[in-house]
Amino acid sequence: MGEGHFVFFGGSALNHALTPVGVPVPTIEVRRLDNTTVPLSAFVGRPLIINLWATWCPPCRREMPVLKAAQLAHPEIHFVFANQGESAATVQSYLDANGLQMPNIVLDPAKQVSARTGSSGYPTTLFYDAQGRLYKRHMGELSRATLTEKIDSFFGSR
Repeated sequence: MGEGHFVFFGGSALNHALTPVGVPVPTIEVRRLDNTTVPLSAFVGRPLIINLWATWCPPCRREMPVLKAAQLAHPEIHFVFANQGESAATVQSYLDANGLQMPNIVLDPAKQVSARTGSSGYPTTLFYDAQGRLYKRHMGELSRATLTEKIDSFFGSR
């Protein structure tokens, strides 16, 4: 295995160690596009998927339609799309241009969610149970098949 593979896997293992399974949803307030704030804990009470993303991130852009479709297919799961570090105008412009109007797009201008969850790259998707405990983290782009498998294995199939 090449040196690059070692660094990737080593970094991935370190990233998982920073936020072990079972830790609660971070106590952070994020800002909705209408400028109101909401604590992430407001989404606890049913399964929760938090996607950390940015408009400049090509894999984030590619997976957004997949996540939107999953959000529509699974109303029993809260999906939260936490944009990392960008302005409301930038995010809204991107959403409008790509027909991605969907609930729970939030802004995290100081990237607190990334810092508190030990997420060092985008996209990162965090899977929490209904009690707000981390089940699994996925770094990198999610395909429709991978997301479906994760939802079925962590939250049970419908």
